[in-house]
Amino acid sequence: MATYHVWGRKRTESRVMINIIVDAHGQPAPQIARRIVGPEYVLHGIARQIPHPVSEPMKNRALTIDELFAAVPALNPRRPDVGNSHKGVL
Repeated sequence: MATYHVWGRKRTESRVMINIIVDAHGQPAPQIARRIVGPEYVLHGIARQIPHPVSEPMKNRALTIDELFAAVPALNPRRPDVGNSHKGVL
């Protein structure tokens, strides 16, 4: 089973961003995330695989960017231990 990060924005307020961490279970991660957040959000059709363990309480719910970085610190490009050569690499 693979864990993915899906992101998007609120349909009526484009400045309101959303993040969802899902376990794919053989289904497309964006499709699972759409069922979780409903039609009020527009999600990207691309999901990023997370090769790090994520605690169950952080999965299958909407997360702020701060909550996402707390759940998966490796996704935070501003971490002090991430050099320029590692940005965007999990």
